[in-house]
Amino acid sequence: MIEFIVGLIAVVALFAAMLQIASLTRAQTEATVDARREAAERAMNPLGAIGAPDYVIDILAGDDESPYSVDDERTVGDVSRFTAVTVQRSAPTADAWDLIDAVPDNQFSAMHSPGVPMLEFQMVRGAASRTVPVMGAVRHLIYDAETIEIDSEVWMPWLRGIY
Repeated sequence: MIEFIVGLIAVVALFAAMLQIASLTRAQTEATVDARREAAERAMNPLGAIGAPDYVIDILAGDDESPYSVDDERTVGDVSRFTAVTVQRSAPTADAWDLIDAVPDNQFSAMHSPGVPMLEFQMVRGAASRTVPVMGAVRHLIYDAETIEIDSEVWMPWLRGIY
């Protein structure tokens, strides 16, 4: 009888975990679709709402030691570091920029000029979130929280209103 109860608890925990994972996956998909929809609407806007994502240098894993999770800490950089490390190294020598800049309608050389090079990517942002309630069995056996917040962020190129 004891073995049956222990086995039953294990089966209930696995079943509850699978149902919880399914609800989290559905919420993540819905949030990503909504963020994608918001970004697509902004991308089609002829006026544009161009933004610039942060210059992220490094991601430091948080307490859960899982990279790219909510508790991670981002080391944010700046435009000068991005220009020095990424843009300047795109040409083999400093003199090569004269050749690159001489090409007509070259958007890449616009990144080399002073200003905010990330704006040359002309990206628009969409974001959405969902709150998923944690099932009772999962809360008591696996994860002690009332809800789990799912966030999604999508960046798309601005299309200048063309479709």
